[in-house]
Amino acid sequence: MFTVLSATGELAGPNLYIDTILQNVSCVLRNEGEEYLSIADYELGNVRLTNGQISGLATLRRKGEARMDSDCDGATIEAKLVLEQVRLCYDYSAKVLFAKNQGDVSVCAGEIETFIRVHQTSDLSKSPILQVFMIRQLRGLRVNLSGLGPLSWLVNRLQRSLINMFRIRIQSLLQERVHGLIQTELNKFSLSELSMRDIIA
Repeated sequence: MFTVLSATGELAGPNLYIDTILQNVSCVLRNEGEEYLSIADYELGNVRLTNGQISGLATLRRKGEARMDSDCDGATIEAKLVLEQVRLCYDYSAKVLFAKNQGDVSVCAGEIETFIRVHQTSDLSKSPILQVFMIRQLRGLRVNLSGLGPLSWLVNRLQRSLINMFRIRIQSLLQERVHGLIQTELNKFSLSELSMRDIIA
């Protein structure tokens, strides 16, 4: 079967393998000042959202046990990951009838559960590939708006739109930034020492 070796040749299990990858990704995000990522402006009807930021991506960690399976084609590691207290914040301006309001809005997810699948072919000269990286669940979603005054009734109307936007934005950011960082780290580690005898047995 496959064992997992770090870049220095040390033996590691699938949990340690995944944890090492995620720790390195979090360090990159913090060191490059990307704990708070700027995001594009957005419009929801008469509401304009500007100066957007998202935080919490560096909280990425493993949840539960990682699983590794191997066969004649190679080895696969699957794991659940979570991000905690991921927050999307914007300044907003809204024009309703003759009133114009300004304030800030935030959407926060208490926990975002993701799933990854890493595959290493039996050709050990090739790096492992991140085959799957997807969001499975968003828990504890909260929307907060300030500055609405007598127009607080707009919260209920905007809440669904803001949550849908959050889902789209977080999926896009994870794919654009975190997916790439994980793959970069995978290129530094290898799943190696395939034993054909163990697979056949």
